[in-house]
Amino acid sequence: MSFKKATKGLSRAHKERAQPKAREKLGILEKHKDYKLRADDYKKKQRHIQALREKAAFRNPDEFYFAMTSSRTEVPTLSGFIIPIADNFP
Repeated sequence: MSFKKATKGLSRAHKERAQPKAREKLGILEKHKDYKLRADDYKKKQRHIQALREKAAFRNPDEFYFAMTSSRTEVPTLSGFIIPIADNFP
């Protein structure tokens, strides 16, 4: 084993800097490990949304289930209230 490899185990680990006192009012300083967790979570959610989009795109519009006959479609409105749509229009 070389001298370089032997001394590498004795070296100190890198520590990230703390938030400067003048910037404490801006909130907690995001460290790399925090960023990595947030980024991985975001990517996971984006992959899930993309999979749902693909599933909806490949859905067969002619598919029928008997539960569809008794269920009602709801439409969100600007006021936030949901108005059920009647199956038969007058």
